[in-house]
Amino acid sequence: MDGRKNNGGTKGNKGGRRPRKEDAALVKKLSKYDDVATKALIDAVKEGESWAVKLFMEYRYGKPVNRIEGNVDVDVLIDMAAWQ
Repeated sequence: MDGRKNNGGTKGNKGGRRPRKEDAALVKKLSKYDDVATKALIDAVKEGESWAVKLFMEYRYGKPVNRIEGNVDVDVLIDMAAWQ
């Protein structure tokens, strides 16, 4: 026996994502503050707060795509005699 039965773990998804029902309830509860939060963000952007400018730009235009460029130089040898 390897001791898995008594390792003190928990059943279920205790550390995972909340159920959608809880998320929806939180969104509903916070929606009354939409105007206040928007005004606070606008004020912070006008004051030049870097975190606010970054947040605004990411939501307005999307985060920049992280592009990875690579050059692949491979010589492919084909045995033409095998194709005949």
